[in-house]
Amino acid sequence: MFSRRLTAYFAAFTVAAIAVPGSLWAQDATSIEEADPKVEWPRGSLGDLQFFADAALFRGVQGFALQEFYTVLDARQLQFVPEGNQFVSQVDLSLIIRDAAGQVAGEENWTRNFSVSSLRELKETGGVVRDQIGFSLKAGDYTVLLTVEDIYGDSQGEVDAPLLVEGFEATGFASSGVLFATAVAKARGEGRFVRNGWEVIPRTTRVYQNNEPIRFYHELYNLSPGSSLGAFDVRYVLLSEEGVPVSETVDHRYKKGGESAVLIDSIAATDLDPGRYFLEVQSLDLDNKMQTRRRSLVFLQSEEGIGDGLTEDQKVSLVYYRHIKWVAEEADLNVYGALERLEPRDKFLKVFWKRLDPTPSTVINEKLIEHVRRMRYAHNNFSGGHRQSGYDTDKGRVYVRYGPPSDREYRSAVDSVKPYEVWTYDTQGTYEFVFRDRRGIGVYELVHSTYPGELYNPNWQNEI
Repeated sequence: MFSRRLTAYFAAFTVAAIAVPGSLWAQDATSIEEADPKVEWPRGSLGDLQFFADAALFRGVQGFALQEFYTVLDARQLQFVPEGNQFVSQVDLSLIIRDAAGQVAGEENWTRNFSVSSLRELKETGGVVRDQIGFSLKAGDYTVLLTVEDIYGDSQGEVDAPLLVEGFEATGFASSGVLFATAVAKARGEGRFVRNGWEVIPRTTRVYQNNEPIRFYHELYNLSPGSSLGAFDVRYVLLSEEGVPVSETVDHRYKKGGESAVLIDSIAATDLDPGRYFLEVQSLDLDNKMQTRRRSLVFLQSEEGIGDGLTEDQKVSLVYYRHIKWVAEEADLNVYGALERLEPRDKFLKVFWKRLDPTPSTVINEKLIEHVRRMRYAHNNFSGGHRQSGYDTDKGRVYVRYGPPSDREYRSAVDSVKPYEVWTYDTQGTYEFVFRDRRGIGVYELVHSTYPGELYNPNWQNEI
């Protein structure tokens, strides 16, 4: 199995690692190739059949790039038919790539069969259907239409997304795309997921559990001929969406074994909040000081589940998931309130949160993640009355609905004036929320706001 220590292969042989002085990552490198993606992958499907698709770009032959696509779906969605002592499903896949002029640049139709010995076991333990296919493409902008159909179940889903294909110039130091992996092992032969002697099982969703190593594969091209140094450096770090480093930096130096390199590594995602991050990969050719930098989207999530197996923290998150009265419209609350059983209520919530997802084609719901974060903060930081949760206070409601204020002003009690707090929001205009501790017990109630639809009481200061 795969080890955390980086292993580099050139042509077909191993090279040894040596220490990396951090000072060599100079800002004045003679060339930096920014290879950040202009379109986001992976993508979630639309339609009855749910699957995920990812893409990674590598150097091809004769001026072409090799664009690979990866798919994964939950086999429990599929319809199975008996065949001997097995149960078999059939999935038809179709992929059409069109260039900027609308002309077909690549097209393929193929079929995959998936069999199980026990439908009950499949339902209890689950199973996935993975696939991979590659196309030779010129550099340019494309659109991709990927369709997956369950033949026996008469259901299908599709991904319709833009695609940017970069060129790998013969004279320029360049980095491939990053292939995120579920597992990496030395290959015992040829296979669908074998690359350069390694079997790389794609992590198509790019979703990793918190504290799980993020494994990945990538390649370097057009390394300069070795001279006195004959080596290159690689550096990996996780960044927040704002570009701030949030993980320890992983540095390695390797001797050159040719003009290209195959690199396999992992990076620890320790104690990070669920959400979207970037894996930044930097490479530095020590002979000519050429440098590449690439950022690839990756997702972190907490362990999920429903039932007695949940941790206390997960149970709390489930409460937050079901608490929608501060973010839902009245019509939704009426429908939700009329549902008495847990199963239809959870089905409603699934649709509700999907509708609020700002990026429905990706695998992470940023709105839901932010809602849970706000609920947790409100619960931990705002005091309520007897048996009142922090998120059900006036402060909690405002925080969950509108987010953290741009500014807070706190005034302590003076003479007969009760303590109060003013929250200011300036994201869309400037609005204020004024909270006062009317009873002097640390419970702040909303007494005035300039936000439309909220309590408006400009004479609140006249209250004793």
